[in-house]
Amino acid sequence: MTRTIRIDDLAAVAVPQQPALSPDGSRCVYVLKTVDLDEDRTRRTLWEVATGGGEPRRLTRGQADTSPAWSPDGTRLAFTAEAEGSDAEDIFVQPVDKSTKPVRIIRMPNDQHSWSWPADSVLVFASNAIPKGLRGAGFTGGSIAVTDPRSATATPRIFLESQEGVNNPIVSPDGHYVSYTANENGRPEIYVRPFPSGAGGQWRISTKGGQQARWSGDGRTIFYLGTDLETIHAVHVTPGPPFTVGSSEVVATVPRLGEAWDVDPRSGRMVLSQAVVTDNTRIIVLMNWLDEFRRTTSVGR
Repeated sequence: MTRTIRIDDLAAVAVPQQPALSPDGSRCVYVLKTVDLDEDRTRRTLWEVATGGGEPRRLTRGQADTSPAWSPDGTRLAFTAEAEGSDAEDIFVQPVDKSTKPVRIIRMPNDQHSWSWPADSVLVFASNAIPKGLRGAGFTGGSIAVTDPRSATATPRIFLESQEGVNNPIVSPDGHYVSYTANENGRPEIYVRPFPSGAGGQWRISTKGGQQARWSGDGRTIFYLGTDLETIHAVHVTPGPPFTVGSSEVVATVPRLGEAWDVDPRSGRMVLSQAVVTDNTRIIVLMNWLDEFRRTTSVGR
């Protein structure tokens, strides 16, 4: 008996992920995940493409390059990579024009992921520990930290620590607040704190789960991805002081959106990484094929 099973994206060997728009919105850096189906091996590299169209250009040649973050002037990138001899994923800085080699600026025991580069001397990153696994999204412990990306010897400053996990810190356009994802209630939610002190309050932005928050250019709207990975929500805020959280709405529904997207703060355009379904992709499963082979062989004798 022959049975046909359809599986989405089986034929895809190259998948774009984690798009990050440049400060002026003219370029997009993304992670290209390539899968060798024969050897069951995955590789991630950073690529750049103009948002107006054109040929993509490869920026890195590592095996696990992720989490790109643009410098304020759009000339450099911070990203996460696995260096030879390293026991974790570290943070590197590289010119976008590749005029010099990447420089490692952070080396710590846990995996580090760059997220926001709001000022020349300020890079905000997340340090994640043990994956939660079946407990839910995120990590069982981690922190948000700040460092000076201009120096490979700067000592990072811990901004926020949590036993339940914190991730995705993005600084507001005015530099006075930071949004982030935390698992304080057993599921990921979006919160905001004052930046850079972290003192003076915490405000919950999402109501039924959220992740991957982004700010509008005027700092008065926070967009975030719903836990269904299909809806993009917008919450209107007043920066203050005092900081206040207003009404919310669903602004887009995109099936198979996944976790990667970004917002151009100048134009409000969104760039999305969406899974593509191929109708012709199939797996053919042959059941009881050995019995069928024996039967046909004995008949032919």
